Amino acid sequence: MAFINCKECGLQMSEKAQECPKCGDPNMRVRCKNCLEPIYTLDYSCPKCGQEEPLGEGLEYDKSKDTLDVILKLFIIALAYFVGYLVYTR
Repeated sequence: MAFINCKECGLQMSEKAQECPKCGDPNMRVRCKNCLEPIYTLDYSCPKCGQEEPLGEGLEYDKSKDTLDVILKLFIIALAYFVGYLVYTR
């Protein structure tokens, strides 16, 4: 298992981790289409070869998954609040 440094706080974490365990920064890494260096999807250019827009076609970060996660979390919180209210009032 390889380790990488978090881009935000510098903590060493597994390259397979979805987010930093310390600061929660998402680990959005892909490989550069030019040199195959692992890069963050938010980087505009590859830090190794300098390739502009290194992600290429079809590798852009999908924000719709984040939106769905937020909606699901809000629904679960609302459901837990509702169940707690029903238990408390009985």
